[in-house]
Amino acid sequence: MRSPAVDVDVCIVGTGAAGGMLAYRLAKLGISALSVDAGDVVPNSYFDTHEASNTQEVPDPFNPFNPRASALFAEAPVSPVDGFTQHQILKVGGLQNLWGGVSLRFSAHDFSGGHGARAWPIGYDDLAPHYAAVEELIGVTGLKEANPELPDGSFIEPFPPTRLDRHIQGKLTREPRWSGITANRKAVETRRAKPNRCRQCGMCQNGCPSDSIYKFSSRLLPEIANASNYRLQPNTTVRSLACGRDGTITALRCFDKTRQAEVTITARRYVLCAGAIETAIILLGSAGAEYPRGLANGNGLVGRHLMDNPNIVFVALHPGLLFSARETYFGYGNHLLVPAKAPIDPESSTRYLADIYHGNPQLVPLFRRNLPKFIPFRLAERITFASSLTLLFGPADSHADNRVEVRGGQKRIFYSWTKRDRAVIEALAAEGPQLVRATGGMLLGAYPGGPGDSIHYAGTCRMSSAPADGVVDSNLRSFDHRNLFICDGSVMPSLPEKHSALTIMALASRLATYLASPAGRAAEATAGHVQCN
Repeated sequence: MRSPAVDVDVCIVGTGAAGGMLAYRLAKLGISALSVDAGDVVPNSYFDTHEASNTQEVPDPFNPFNPRASALFAEAPVSPVDGFTQHQILKVGGLQNLWGGVSLRFSAHDFSGGHGARAWPIGYDDLAPHYAAVEELIGVTGLKEANPELPDGSFIEPFPPTRLDRHIQGKLTREPRWSGITANRKAVETRRAKPNRCRQCGMCQNGCPSDSIYKFSSRLLPEIANASNYRLQPNTTVRSLACGRDGTITALRCFDKTRQAEVTITARRYVLCAGAIETAIILLGSAGAEYPRGLANGNGLVGRHLMDNPNIVFVALHPGLLFSARETYFGYGNHLLVPAKAPIDPESSTRYLADIYHGNPQLVPLFRRNLPKFIPFRLAERITFASSLTLLFGPADSHADNRVEVRGGQKRIFYSWTKRDRAVIEALAAEGPQLVRATGGMLLGAYPGGPGDSIHYAGTCRMSSAPADGVVDSNLRSFDHRNLFICDGSVMPSLPEKHSALTIMALASRLATYLASPAGRAAEATAGHVQCN
């Protein structure tokens, strides 16, 4: 049975950081767009009961703060060969249903190939207006510091630091190597007049019941859900892309889980925004007689150069605050950001970023799990409130053998830390205890993250100036297919130490502008429709 024809300019696969922003911008620009997502919308009410218990331990190994949040993570559909852990949420908004909201601009140095990384075919100035547009749209906190390595943005006022934050900030400001410490830059609503102002529970990544942290489904989707030129098709799993002999993408083959039916979607242009791993899988899984290695893969680079940030978590106790009055203000949990450098050897160094969390009620169950059983709850609470978690992120190295593959229907990830990655991890391991001591803290433990644990996946369909070096051009158009575009972390040629979500959203904003331009419209193929077979 066929559904009524729907005229579609652009079909977007995925509604995460890139897909959601792209859908919104295209709808506002008057372009007809259809978004396809593997899941449905997670309502804010889903997180209403997320408060942790004060009397019992929470046994969840991934998210000890909120089992309901952990339940959103899908079982990894890709088999890791070398220990890569894939985290995925198959819902509208993707991983931004459970993200910390940290939104940072990459620096001009990051785009130019600084720190030994691969240069981008675009520069900071190409994305600067789109950074600003996205920041103003989603609301990003921050203070202007004139630090070229952490460029200023269009900020709303951050929440003030807690007592512990002020203690840490005062200590680090006196140390030249950490004097760049600043207010965290987060996509969280802090303005008093806004009805969705942050309720200050202290743990954004638990899921937000008040729509305070940005996500597409609660912030932007309501503005375009009833627009005549936009449609969301949820609960629809993408199987593959179909391609004509001339290289034109002719259809998106899907399975509608609601109707239990195979669905074919056609459009003038297609944009894959499924994430660095899933986008590569779609392209590789679309192999056929004309394209035996998969689509957009004429040079064999699809799936190659997978990246994720090396990271280590340091837990510290600050004895001077152990028996101070109970803190009652917690804000959004991680008020401090520290951009810095660490030596790798006598001749080189690495940039890193420290994201510092202060103790709050949400962390009490986690600390209790790691304390002797005889310690009473009240003491565990005091220890928690006098403790900090510092996440150190380093830049990722790019290596062709770190890759996603599809062979015989089997999806696999091959990933190992490179020599450079290991050097960065060793530098972070040495730097963390020094940073903790500088704050007057006592180190309780260090927990290195494995490949995939930063969840900043990038690089499998990287952009380049020439077809031999990448999968898409500077406008994110496939070199092999004129009406196929890719817009997610996969197009990033390098991954610095900074969180990548804001850059991905800025790339989506830039792509929307291009698709609405005469040059972008030149990629149009045949008129689009949706049909059930």
